Amino acid sequence: MAYYLCVKGPEFKLIVPNVFTPNSDYTNDNFVPAVTNEICLDNYYMAVYTRWGMLIYESTVYSVGWNGNTFYGDPYPEGTYYYMISYSMIEPGGKTEKSVTQKGFLLLAR
Repeated sequence: MAYYLCVKGPEFKLIVPNVFTPNSDYTNDNFVPAVTNEICLDNYYMAVYTRWGMLIYESTVYSVGWNGNTFYGDPYPEGTYYYMISYSMIEPGGKTEKSVTQKGFLLLAR
């Protein structure tokens, strides 16, 4: 297991948007959470599901978001989708990890 030093600084927060607009205008084109003090983040996993529970996107890199398309590049329709994000938060000092899971919905608007 690797240890990281979570330095004092801005408080760690994971801010998850509830709407994104993948219309190629370079504003909110990807569903990606905003992370403050990323050095405190470990074991990140994000999954996006349809309203029927089908997994349509997953990532283990917090800075890579879903662009609203299928694996083949076809756009998903506007509507409500659901996400699950899990991660470990390293407390200042480096050794204590707190596991967190966040769930919610997001609106894809084109």
